[in-house]
Amino acid sequence: MLLKGIDIKKSYGEKLILQFPELTVYEGDRIGLIGLNGAGKTTLLNILIGEIEPDEGLVERNCTINYFSQFETIEKNNNVDGRLLSQWKVSEKAHQYNLSGGEKTRIRLAEALSQNSHILLIDEPTTNLDIDGIKLLREQLERISTFILISHDRQLLDDLCNRIIEIRDNKLYFYNGNYTDFESIKDENIKRQRTEYEKYIEEKSRLENVYKDKKQNSEKLGRKQKNKSSSDLKAIYFMATRKPDTKQKNAERSAKNILSRIEHLDKKEKPKEQAIIRPDFQLTNPPKNKIVIEGYGINFSYGKHDIFKDAEFTISNGAKTAIIGENGSGKTTLLNLIAKEKAGIRNVPKAKFGYFHQNYENVDFTKTIFENIMATSIQNETISRNILSRMLFSEKDLMKPAAVLSGGERIKLSLAKLFTSDCNILLLDEPTNFLDIPSIESLQNMLKLFEGTIVFVSHDRLFVDAIATDLLIIKNGKIESFHGNLSDFTKHREIKKGNKSNQTEILSCEMKLAQIADRILKFPDEKQKLEIEYKNVLEELKVLKESSY
Repeated sequence: MLLKGIDIKKSYGEKLILQFPELTVYEGDRIGLIGLNGAGKTTLLNILIGEIEPDEGLVERNCTINYFSQFETIEKNNNVDGRLLSQWKVSEKAHQYNLSGGEKTRIRLAEALSQNSHILLIDEPTTNLDIDGIKLLREQLERISTFILISHDRQLLDDLCNRIIEIRDNKLYFYNGNYTDFESIKDENIKRQRTEYEKYIEEKSRLENVYKDKKQNSEKLGRKQKNKSSSDLKAIYFMATRKPDTKQKNAERSAKNILSRIEHLDKKEKPKEQAIIRPDFQLTNPPKNKIVIEGYGINFSYGKHDIFKDAEFTISNGAKTAIIGENGSGKTTLLNLIAKEKAGIRNVPKAKFGYFHQNYENVDFTKTIFENIMATSIQNETISRNILSRMLFSEKDLMKPAAVLSGGERIKLSLAKLFTSDCNILLLDEPTNFLDIPSIESLQNMLKLFEGTIVFVSHDRLFVDAIATDLLIIKNGKIESFHGNLSDFTKHREIKKGNKSNQTEILSCEMKLAQIADRILKFPDEKQKLEIEYKNVLEELKVLKESSY
């Protein structure tokens, strides 16, 4: 046992953040810590490391701890492993001050991973990292035996974790396995809840029908007695083995027993499922052109630094296109050039752009959430409310002023406004930054429903795979187009590499055949042996050529 939290409770003012009886971390635990924004994930790490004292409970530490915080600055640590700085491609940047967000993250990761400790606590390390950076992070974390990782990158949680801890309603919930295993368990729980709810409703309905029948029978017996004369009732009462009033009382008692059974049924709640209401996309007056955005001979630079050199691309109507490339390759620049129709880029006349970037410029902070969305919505109120609900805003949230929203909530409101606006083409620059996993999954679902064209930048591999129908890959100032998602592109690249390797082997076999043929002519005494060798190489060549098709 390396680390143990016992009877921990933490509040800020009157707001309870965390309360749990026990959390134990053993050597070899690779824990993914998940939960909604504001659930208390970073607070928990700070309690475990001793940066924050809990209101109640204690933490036992039988280990050394290293902590990568998402909010720290570069420390200019002289003990940073130069090899790690080189792997992170920031050797020359380590002592500079004008650094991009991605470069700062790379240096800080090199600093954190240079320190020897029993356990690593790491908070949102993928912020500002490109896809290659996330790949390198995964490779380096694979060498660490014990860690607690906060990340909204579900693929990273899948690749690395053997335990998941979810913070929900101030409590900790523990799951064995990676994020996919967690989702599978969650899905099974929802299915079980649905089955239990359906059985509960079925049994309740059955008992209500029985109660109704017995109640009607009791009332019927009562009416029969009222319709008879007093002499008839006396005669019936004298002759009957079971008196009429006794029958009515028994029927009434039986009805009450059924009612009591209904009231004491083990009540099951219906699983929450949001209704899917599609916005009316035709209200945006969408373009009908096959190609909605195109660029030819694109040249752009910042000073002497060339970004694009005679690049070109096209984007089809209705495509969901992800822009892929290393940090600094020009992904955001390309979005800006598309929005401003510059540097050789042309958009169709009916194109109406909704551009999401992280300054929330479409949010009015003097208005509430509901006032914000209705101020620009071309959809009716029902659809507008449904969009907000699908972006995980509750009915109670709608009256919140936008000024008090967290960064993640502001992102969700900004995106919700785009979904209900008159935009028919969305440009999205890192929309998943600062969103928790449930919000990312909600955004995914909304983007899948969107009927227009989407061009987006994201380093979240699962998000790109879930949304993208096409890719624009920026490399060395050029733009390569690919039809498919990131997984399709990775497979395509591996096949191309394999084919190149095949071509080398094919060329080698062909050279061997020429050499053997030459030797047959020069050394007739070895003809039989050489012909067998020639036949074997020829068969190998045949197999290589078949596998290359």
